[in-house]
Amino acid sequence: MKKTIAILALIALLIVPAFARTRQRDNILSLTAGPEWQMTTTTDDQGNTVIKDVKRFGIGVDAFGAFYFTAKLPVALTAAVNFSFPVKYTTSSGEQDISDNPTIATFKAGALYAYDASRDITLYAGLDLGFSVQKWTAEIPGVTTKTTITKLSLGLNAKSEYHLENNLSLIAGMVFTLPLSYTTRVSVGNASATTDAYKIKGFEITVPMGASIAY
Repeated sequence: MKKTIAILALIALLIVPAFARTRQRDNILSLTAGPEWQMTTTTDDQGNTVIKDVKRFGIGVDAFGAFYFTAKLPVALTAAVNFSFPVKYTTSSGEQDISDNPTIATFKAGALYAYDASRDITLYAGLDLGFSVQKWTAEIPGVTTKTTITKLSLGLNAKSEYHLENNLSLIAGMVFTLPLSYTTRVSVGNASATTDAYKIKGFEITVPMGASIAY
């Protein structure tokens, strides 16, 4: 019994200061834009390498919404749409044409915990489920090839926000993503083929930063 009480007291000592330093929160909508770096490695359920040592540098644009359960509880449900525009794209074979790795659109839903480290700095930790889509078309004389890649993934993220004036802030963070499924669909003329991988392994690390405006 004493051990249980001691554990509960320790948990209270850790949690109460966090809530004590949390300011009243409103539901928010924000738009963030800035540079991002990404590294990806993925293997499918047969052990074949789907993506190996892919590194992307580009511009990320993120529309984000957070719904807090109460004004004082620093936990929110979140939804976001992210567009990643590549500027440089490299693999283990060297630098590649960015047309072979075009814009990625990702839709996310999850939960977020916010902690006010100071009056100007807020730290966030979150968990989300993401669905991404990537499409491109290759033209060869007489033949048009269309490729669509869709991916379902689980993401863990952490970020820091430095609050400026007039709803403006600077943001930097890291997102660690685990792939859950990976589908490739290739259409050549009137013919098409789809490859599904549901037991895939790998990871993706994204380091975003930029400026944000909240509404």
